[in-house]
Amino acid sequence: MSRDTPLAWATAKQLAVMNNRMARKDGMTPQAAADLAMRTLENFLLDAGYGEDLFDKEKDILHRELLSR
Repeated sequence: MSRDTPLAWATAKQLAVMNNRMARKDGMTPQAAADLAMRTLENFLLDAGYGEDLFDKEKDILHRELLSR
């Protein structure tokens, strides 16, 4: 794991939270907004060169947090 990994996760998480907030303001349901935010997060991490299964536990926690917002 690269030393940049925590920074990549923090950046992706912040992007997902902002994406979720904007989607909710645009009238999306909590489930749809959270799913969209998670797809954004996963695409960001894949583009940054991280594997799909990296951060699985963290992704599950974040998805639950986004649903509750």
